Amino acid sequence: MELGADALGCICTPASARYRTPEQISAIFADLPPYITRVAVVLNPEPQLLKRLGECPLDCIQFHGDESPELIAQSPLPWYKAVKGDAGYRQALRLYPHSPALLVDSPAGGGSGRPWDWSLLHPPGKREKPLILAGGLTPDNVAEAIATVRPWAVDVAGGVEAVSTAGSKAGSKTAPGVKDPALMRDFLQAIGNRECGAR
Repeated sequence: MELGADALGCICTPASARYRTPEQISAIFADLPPYITRVAVVLNPEPQLLKRLGECPLDCIQFHGDESPELIAQSPLPWYKAVKGDAGYRQALRLYPHSPALLVDSPAGGGSGRPWDWSLLHPPGKREKPLILAGGLTPDNVAEAIATVRPWAVDVAGGVEAVSTAGSKAGSKTAPGVKDPALMRDFLQAIGNRECGAR
């Protein structure tokens, strides 16, 4: 927040190293100022979990799995859908017409940490919904990604977590799910002079 982020998210999917319970999410987000958007990220959640998240101090839910429109309709909060690649974006325009924006992740799926060919996405002037770009973003490539895609916003997780540079484990996470303050600073600074906000 102090570095200039507009939104903060907590992963509420037990299989993730970044998992936080609804109770932990409530504690983390309880005292944030109102100008910070508070997001819960879920993956094919049970309806009971959605009900519990509705009791948390959240602004919206990001659905990151293959949830049906019928399940998403049970969301107690505003929501948006995450999809994989340009093909997912095109399909979601039909399947999730009420999603106010679409988060487009790597075709390899969320959490892969691998950059992908952003030039394959719909060009900005032809998009029907605002696009949030995710997948493999780091302090080193986020400026290029913004210049290529002109997204409405960008989303990062693994790209600001510490990695090992030594031995056979080079490139592996030293603390999966734990953010590196220096990488977070570099990421936000790299965004600072770039123009997001395109559809």
